[in-house]
Amino acid sequence: MESHFTVKGQQFVLTAEEVEAALRDVEPQKVRIHGVEIGGRVFPVRQALAVACGIDVKLCFPHVASRVFRQLGFRISSKPSRPRVSMTLHELHKALPHREKGFGPTSFENLELPPLVIQWFPWERWEDLVEYGEAIVDLPGIKSGVYEAGYGHSQERLTIGRANNLRLRVLHGLIRGTSQHTAGREIRKHEDLSRVCVRWGLTRRPAAAEEELHRLHIEKWGRLPKYTVRT
Repeated sequence: MESHFTVKGQQFVLTAEEVEAALRDVEPQKVRIHGVEIGGRVFPVRQALAVACGIDVKLCFPHVASRVFRQLGFRISSKPSRPRVSMTLHELHKALPHREKGFGPTSFENLELPPLVIQWFPWERWEDLVEYGEAIVDLPGIKSGVYEAGYGHSQERLTIGRANNLRLRVLHGLIRGTSQHTAGREIRKHEDLSRVCVRWGLTRRPAAAEEELHRLHIEKWGRLPKYTVRT
C-alpha cells in the first residue's frame, strides 16, 4: 500500500514499511494533540511525517500527516486540548447559589465550575476549505465551539472566535464570505490565503473557551489576534 501526497509543491510516495524503517531508531517527541502509532510507539504526526520524508517538521501540517498515515493503515489518536478553567460573567451569574429572597450575599465555598474542554480538529488549509468544503472536512453541523485562523509556521493567530453553529460560522462566514464575518472579510482582503490554515474545536462552553483563548493569546503576544476586535 502506498500513499501519494504533496508538501510545498514537492511530491512524495511512502509505504508503511518505509515509514517504520525511518522511525525505527527515532525517539518520539511529546504528543500534544495528534499522534500516530508506529512500531508500538506513538509519535506526533508532524514529527513522523517529517522524519519519513526527510523534510523540516515546519512544512508538515497535521491534517496532511494524519491523512497519509490513515491511508497507510496506521492508527491516529487525538488528545483534547484543555485550557485553564475559566468562567464568563454570565455563567458565573447562573451558577451562584442566590439567597431565597433577592440577590443578597452569597457563599463561594461550594461553587462548582464545570470543566472547560475543547476537542480540537486538525488544521486545514484555507484554500482546501474554499475548494472542497464539506467534501474533505468533517466540520460539525449545528454544534457549538471555537475556531482559529493563522499561518502554519506561527502560533500567533489572525482571529479566534466562537460559534453556536460551526459549519455556518466557519465554512460559510469565515471562509467563503456568504454570510457576515468581519474577520473573514479582512483576512481574504489582506492575507496570503495559500499559507493560512484554520481549525475548530467542539466545546459545551464556547463563550468561556473563546475568552480563555483570547487571554492566552494576549498573555503570549501582548494583544488580541490581528482581526479580532474584542473579547
